[in-house]
Amino acid sequence: MKIGLDKKDDGIVDDGNGKPSFLGSVGVFYNVSGMLVGSVVVALLFGIWLDKEFGTEPIFMVSFVLAAFVVSMIDIVHKVKNIDEN
Repeated sequence: MKIGLDKKDDGIVDDGNGKPSFLGSVGVFYNVSGMLVGSVVVALLFGIWLDKEFGTEPIFMVSFVLAAFVVSMIDIVHKVKNIDEN
């Protein structure tokens, strides 16, 4: 007999009846959205700094933001596939 919540490797908390709990789903949402926004903001700031240093106004900023977005989307798709498998 299980008592309490069971946490799986995918980050979603099982409420005991085989379905993910609401709080576990909210946690996954915040994890994914924070990862996407955080990586894009860091890439944006780093790209702006490099553009100012080298005098190449939008090149580094645009390329780093696009790269961060693509990598974040790949990671999000990978996490969603892992959640669907469980």
